[in-house]
Order: sequence, then C-alpha cells, then structure tokens
Amino acid sequence: MDIAERFGVGYDGIIHTNGYLLDQEMVDFLEARNVRTAIVPIDGMGAAHDATRHLAGGGPTFDVIMGNLRSIRTSMFVNVRNNLHAGSLERFGELCEAVDTIARENGTNIRCSPSRVKRTAAGVARGDTTPIISEAQYERALARTDLPAKMRSFTPVMAPCPAALPNEVHIDELCNVFPHCSFYSDDPSYSVGNLLDADGSAGAWLSKLEERAKELCFPDDQSRCLACKFLPCCLGGCPIQRIESGEPECPSALFDPDAYAIARVREVG
Repeated sequence: MDIAERFGVGYDGIIHTNGYLLDQEMVDFLEARNVRTAIVPIDGMGAAHDATRHLAGGGPTFDVIMGNLRSIRTSMFVNVRNNLHAGSLERFGELCEAVDTIARENGTNIRCSPSRVKRTAAGVARGDTTPIISEAQYERALARTDLPAKMRSFTPVMAPCPAALPNEVHIDELCNVFPHCSFYSDDPSYSVGNLLDADGSAGAWLSKLEERAKELCFPDDQSRCLACKFLPCCLGGCPIQRIESGEPECPSALFDPDAYAIARVREVG
C-alpha cells in the first residue's frame, strides 16, 4: 500500500477464505488493508458442506461460517461460491436463497455464485474422493436460475479469465507467483518464479507470465467455437479445463438462451 501510494497507483486485494474466522474483527482488519473482495466457498447446505469442509479433527464448520456471514457489516463484496458436486446438486439453490436473505436483512454486498467442483491432480494425490458432476449437469442446473443473466453471460470479454492476462498474478503463502488462478497454485510446475529469489527479477517472471497467457488464450484450432456466434462472450470458457479436456466449456446461457434474453429484458424494463 505504501509503494502504491508513492507511485500514485491504485491497490486493492482479494482474499479466498473458508469463512470460519471471518468475523467483524477480521473484516475490519481486511478492510483497513484495502481488501475489497472476499470469496467464501461453501459445499452445499449443512451436512453436505461439513462432509467435505470440516475441521482438521472432523468437526462441522457450516453453522459458524453462515453465522459469520449473517453478523458481519462490511463494505467488501462477499462472493459465496456454492460448490456443486454430486452430494450437493440435489439441494442446489437453497444456499443461494439463504445468501439472498442475508443480503436483504443486513445490507451487505453478498452474492451467491455456483461453481462446479473439479478434479485436480493435487487433490487426487491428497486422497480427494469428492463425487463430481459433469459440466453439462452443472450448466443445466445453472440455466434453471436467473444467475446467467446476473453474471452477464453474453457480455463480450477480452480474455476467457484473468489467468490469460499477463498482468494478473496469484501469489501463494510461500511467495510463489502463478498466473492469476488459485486452481494453478496446487501445482508447483505452474509457478513462474518466486518473489524472494535472490537471483530472480520481476522481468524474468513477467516474461514467463506473458508466455503462459499466450498459451491460455483462445486457440485457433477450435472449429466448434469458431463457428459459434457466442464466441466473443466466453472465448472457450475456462482455459485450464479446455487444455486438460480438449473441449471448451460453454456458458450456461447457451443451454437456455430464451430464458436469458427474457431475464435481461425484464432487468432493463
């Protein structure tokens, strides 16, 4: 923050947190350090969440996290990421309804945004056995809500996600630098350098970030995407998943474009 002020540039931060310690004291601490967004992943309602996001000793966490969300007063944007897997899909929507109620009651800028749980090599190595759902199952569930309209699924974008931008970075607790995506930080091979390297320089890892951005930007061999009229609005979806599976992730609005259009018309009156 001191460096940013000295050079006359803006600075703010985003924190990914399980929300267990996100009480008012912690919120005040974060706001004083220009943290403007908190992303809180929740794996469904009650027992569904506690089955996959419990304490080290196995104790539950859901009630504490939801209690924190109800009690805090903050200017931060709080994004509750509703992680969907086979164990939480059946009650999809309940968490978002609960979050909407919290937003109405305490005036906090809090929103629920569903996200499909994905399998990673690091997770498998840790013994992760969370039953995942397919992309089609996830997108069809999302299409049944008004969230695609809220998420502006048909707004043209300059990159599929921040991971494809050379000036966006993710820094882990060991100061390793990754393309801006927490998905990457499970795998050290994706690191482009470390802030504490005695022989490293910003120029070296910035150059590597630029190379990785080129790799992640939309490839020119995806004939299916190139023939799609919605391409400017998604650029093939998540680049990491596209590279790993060889298939693009289509936005949920494509599963029900009429519903999306109607929702947007209502929104603009």
